[in-house]
Amino acid sequence: SNGEEALDRFVECRPDIVLMDVEMPRLDGISACRKLRELPGFGMTPVLMVTGNDDSASIRAAYEAGATDFISKPINWPILGQRVQFILRAARTFRDLEISESKNRALLGAIPDSICVLNADGRIEQQLDHGQGEQWLPADAEGRMVSDFLEIEIARQFHDHINKTLDGGSIQTFEFQHGRKTAPRAHEVRLINYRKDRVLALFQNVKER
Repeated sequence: SNGEEALDRFVECRPDIVLMDVEMPRLDGISACRKLRELPGFGMTPVLMVTGNDDSASIRAAYEAGATDFISKPINWPILGQRVQFILRAARTFRDLEISESKNRALLGAIPDSICVLNADGRIEQQLDHGQGEQWLPADAEGRMVSDFLEIEIARQFHDHINKTLDGGSIQTFEFQHGRKTAPRAHEVRLINYRKDRVLALFQNVKER
């Protein structure tokens, strides 16, 4: 019956979608939509504003307040039903993408060292460092060879495992130490077949082990 009640019901019911009139007593729909967007956890809930026919000012204000879409009066009920279904389907898709992205960020953030994409020659095509552990590559490593940073024997071993990964498709795991002899760095690397001629290299600091 009014905008303030709408906000209370929204928090209580947590609806999948909100249909709200622009003209409401005590708190109009534009202000209610703006306050709704400020509530924690409700930034992605679709809000469909109901406006007077050809009320371009209200339509613009609704979008600026965070409305997802609008429908004009007099309401065409079959069209409204189709619009609601479309908006709900789009909202679920965005929510699923957001969940998937959050999972990916969590998984990547749990890797203590770095991830690299290497070609068959051992050239570093992409580097994803997370700053969680002791890095073995400098920030400008992309485009350079692993042999630029590792001793000859380790680099040869690296290439052998890259070839095995590309030939057989199985995950190759090995450990290596490099750096100063008095304080060597120890890493475990896992090579995964990424594409036809690329591997994904995941590094983990195993110095403590």
